Amino acid sequence: MTIPFDVESEDLEGDNGSSYLSIKNYLENKEYELIFVTTTNLIFIDKNFNNKEFEAWNTKKIIDKFNPVRFDFNNFGETFFNKNKKNIKNELFGFPTMKSFITFQPVQNL
Repeated sequence: MTIPFDVESEDLEGDNGSSYLSIKNYLENKEYELIFVTTTNLIFIDKNFNNKEFEAWNTKKIIDKFNPVRFDFNNFGETFFNKNKKNIKNELFGFPTMKSFITFQPVQNL
């Protein structure tokens, strides 16, 4: 789960996928309910077809099952990990696009 649970993110171009929250909100408006979750799938069913046979899942139940770690970046490109709103680990490796030094690209003589 790479997109945090509380973020609305729609992938309109089909490259990365949409967030849980965006998918859930869209399908609940279409009268579907979430009945199961895996690490890669959200399984929804039409509310009328389900008829309360399967228990509906909510965000808290998903978080309790998977206990996800949240990745954050600051304005210096440093990565840190959060769990229950606490910093649990600092980055092991710097974010590759952020450098703490300046390099020069040689320019060809014309």
